[in-house]
Amino acid sequence: MKNTKKVFSMALAGALAFGSVGAAFAAAPEMKPDTDKKVVEAVERLSAFGIVNGMDDGKYHEEMKVTREQFAKLLVEALGLGSAAEAAKG
Repeated sequence: MKNTKKVFSMALAGALAFGSVGAAFAAAPEMKPDTDKKVVEAVERLSAFGIVNGMDDGKYHEEMKVTREQFAKLLVEALGLGSAAEAAKG
């Protein structure tokens, strides 16, 4: 339970940061030199946990905004509910 809270808190903090900056996630994000170091670390950490997996081109697009669908997926993955969501689909 403690780990879940930690991962959820980290995911939520990342999502809030990306909500204002915009985001596209990648396993090895290619970021502009002026990108905030904390944002880079958050993306890398979320990627290491398998919570985010990137855009098709493998780049970080800070001009893009997080969609509701992306945010919902982020929360589901951060809370470890991915298998439950798949089971609910049928």
